[in-house]
Amino acid sequence: MNEPSPVIAELPPHIDPTGQSRFVLFLDGDTNNTDQDNLIEEGYFDNCYAFEQFLEDVQHRRALLDRVAALEATLARIGNPTAGGTG
Repeated sequence: MNEPSPVIAELPPHIDPTGQSRFVLFLDGDTNNTDQDNLIEEGYFDNCYAFEQFLEDVQHRRALLDRVAALEATLARIGNPTAGGTG
């Protein structure tokens, strides 16, 4: 079972972020789901973590997970030469 993949996107025009960033993290990956339980926005942070740094970290994590998936697919395609070796 795949976990939802969070997505960073801009809030729809009808939602006013009241002076905060228009970009939020949609936890379930659905940019149409603007339920507060699905959003992490700038106001979520309180002087302990810069919102911009958090967004960069999420993007970096996503890139790493994509790279792992690509490497796993390559490994599955070529076979694991160490699997089933003579212990």
